[in-house]
Amino acid sequence: MKKQIYCFIGLPASGKGTQAMLFAEERGLAHISIGDLVRDELKNEEGDKGVRETIQSLYNAGTPVTDEIIFMLLEKRLAELDNGVVLDNFPFNKAQSDFLLQYSVTHDWEEPKIIYIKIDPESAVKRISSRRICPNCKSIYFEGDTCNKCGTKLITRTDDNEETVRKRIQNYLPNIEEVVSIFQSKKLVFEVDGEPSIDEVKKQVEKI
Repeated sequence: MKKQIYCFIGLPASGKGTQAMLFAEERGLAHISIGDLVRDELKNEEGDKGVRETIQSLYNAGTPVTDEIIFMLLEKRLAELDNGVVLDNFPFNKAQSDFLLQYSVTHDWEEPKIIYIKIDPESAVKRISSRRICPNCKSIYFEGDTCNKCGTKLITRTDDNEETVRKRIQNYLPNIEEVVSIFQSKKLVFEVDGEPSIDEVKKQVEKI
């Protein structure tokens, strides 16, 4: 049986990360967030020093990590897996989509399936503006003052203000539309209404 690739995409605060994690846990699949993948490489003292230094310099300059580095890290991680994978917020552009499609052919995996958790942009603004994060374990909350997991006082990220959020959404939408367009022609896109509760969205994902 071929290994499968499931990709959860959507606007910020659409719940794609939560749903990707739940989906992976229930199926015993690896859950890979590209942000975590890059951060793990930064901490990996046994990895390529040159790659770590390049990532750090990009971070310091406030520049996104290049697709080439992401592809290298992702390919290395995928090669370690015995089962399929659930990707969180990937692919995010045409180059990433092409990489994933080519990888599935070259390594004889199933074609990637895109699960698009779709919410109204105004819902994303409202959710992010009320979002609180635990600085210790990184858990996300939309109500309360302390983390239920570790008891740490929750904080609001400096970039979680309405003006910044609206700009992020404007940048996100063209990328999402491009990815959806690429995979829709192959009938590999499954849209899910991300407006209801986590449990309701999960039921929709299970149904499709």
